[in-house]
Amino acid sequence: MRLQTGRAIKTVIFAETQAWAIALAKQTYGQQNLISIVEDDSHKTKPSSPEQQRIKSLNDQAKRYRDLAKQAKAQDKLKSAQSNFSKTMNRDS
Repeated sequence: MRLQTGRAIKTVIFAETQAWAIALAKQTYGQQNLISIVEDDSHKTKPSSPEQQRIKSLNDQAKRYRDLAKQAKAQDKLKSAQSNFSKTMNRDS
């Protein structure tokens, strides 16, 4: 960023995407005051190997099945509770 005195300073902006960070900087400091934009690559990792991708896919699939099993159990409990409630209400009537 360029100051009115002609000197430059470094400013760090954290945003979800680089495009949002650039838009925020332009809005805050003005297009004419941006000298350069550098993206931080430290959070990027190297591509996964096919074996790692397969393992991740299997783990994701297993998680989906666990979630489906939990959902089915919850639905069964709900049906049972509704049935018990109906029986109770019919008995009291």
